Amino acid sequence: MEIQVQISKDYKFAFINVIEEEGEENPILNVALLEKALSDEGVTVGIKKDVLSDICKNKRFNQKISVAEYIEPEIGDDARVEIIKKPKKASEVTPVKKENDEIDYYSPREGFITYVRKDETIAIKYPPTRGKPGQNVLGRVIPGKFGKEIYLDSFKGSNSKIAGDRLIAECDGIISLKGLQVNIESTYKINDNIGRNTGSIDIPKEIDITLMIQGDIQRGFSVKCHKLYVSGCIENAKIDCIFLKVKGGIVGIGDNPIEADYISVGFINGERKVIGKIVNVTREISSGAQVMAELVKAYAIQGTSVMSKEAVWTDYINGKNTIMVGINYKAKIEHDELLKKITEITEPLEELRNVSYAGAKRMKQLKELSKLNPKHPLLKKELPKIMEIKEKLTKFEKLYETLTKRRDECKNEIYSVGEPFLIVRSGFSRDTSSEMTVEPDTIIFLKEHSTKVYESTRGGLYYISKYGVSSTIRYNIKELKNKFNKFMEIIEEEIKKRFEQSKNQTD
Repeated sequence: MEIQVQISKDYKFAFINVIEEEGEENPILNVALLEKALSDEGVTVGIKKDVLSDICKNKRFNQKISVAEYIEPEIGDDARVEIIKKPKKASEVTPVKKENDEIDYYSPREGFITYVRKDETIAIKYPPTRGKPGQNVLGRVIPGKFGKEIYLDSFKGSNSKIAGDRLIAECDGIISLKGLQVNIESTYKINDNIGRNTGSIDIPKEIDITLMIQGDIQRGFSVKCHKLYVSGCIENAKIDCIFLKVKGGIVGIGDNPIEADYISVGFINGERKVIGKIVNVTREISSGAQVMAELVKAYAIQGTSVMSKEAVWTDYINGKNTIMVGINYKAKIEHDELLKKITEITEPLEELRNVSYAGAKRMKQLKELSKLNPKHPLLKKELPKIMEIKEKLTKFEKLYETLTKRRDECKNEIYSVGEPFLIVRSGFSRDTSSEMTVEPDTIIFLKEHSTKVYESTRGGLYYISKYGVSSTIRYNIKELKNKFNKFMEIIEEEIKKRFEQSKNQTD
């Protein structure tokens, strides 16, 4: 009996052929003999012991039988690309749900807008991995196989670049997906109102993104971003941005302020606060609006108040108004808020002082009592109360001192150091925006000086002279326009510089 071992050329399989010699009776054949034959040829891996047993039991002679098979190497994981900030599909964006399961339609919604900064990583490629190695029948290692490769080029969209195994944003922008491609857009358009369908929008102002709203910004919602263009109107919504352009107007009554460094708007109508550095109104400011800025330009001002640090430029002033020029609106706002807080605490402060004075007198009596009886129950009962009042008074006195000090500082900052002016090109006339006819009734402040206008006049240039507020209809319009534009250039440069500083601080 002869045991022949054959190994395939690729060493993946081993075969045994037991040759029965002629005339040999009952040859001795067992698994140990077959295993030794394999071992002698170096076969150690993948031996099929059940097959060896079958060969011996059924005396399968003169047959080439596969008795060992290699361990196949495994395939590793495929390469993959992970998008760090992946926007949600519209169907996946839902309003915020509060703890009591009440739906909050007003808060910003996760995934509605996904933004990135310039040079921020937006996607990472993870290479394919090698699978677990195998072995041939001789025990030699067969390296594992790599998973499928994938390339970042397939994911590169607009305003993105490849840096090694990362996809990097080339500018500030909003992420959008088109198939596999990741696009970064510095301008993002919402073809809807900002309302129940969208929720509020909150994008840091230092991220240079332009948000375009094709409808209105509805009551109770808010938008914060760098640049905001609104095709419709802004109702009683809170706005906080650097550049704001409204094709329609700012309307309605409400406490939510409109704040931006540069504001361009069709009209402002209603009791709203509009605060900025430059406010440019193509039509009218009316119906109780409060505008506070460094420069204000409007076609008409009627039934409202305007506060400007440098200049106000208008064609008409109609009805009852308060126009304040040469006033640092930020210092004025802070001064008025401090004055309100001081007024609120003055009465309780006086009450504390009176109580504390009475407590001081009582304290003197208790000290005398302690000399007679240091353990008298009144000492334990009343002394802590007196000390508590004293501590509370100290806190109130400190707060009052801090508030009054800052109020006095603001008072010194209120008036502009420049030469403010008001120009009313076509004059003061009757207010015809409502059914009622209202005679001109306007108070004009230039720094601390004031004058009143009660009759329809041709208007003109209002400026500060040695007599206080003076006016003239003889002025060089070109010279004034250059002066106004120079103010605008300085302010725009300050806005740009401040934006760059805030942007660098967050990089």
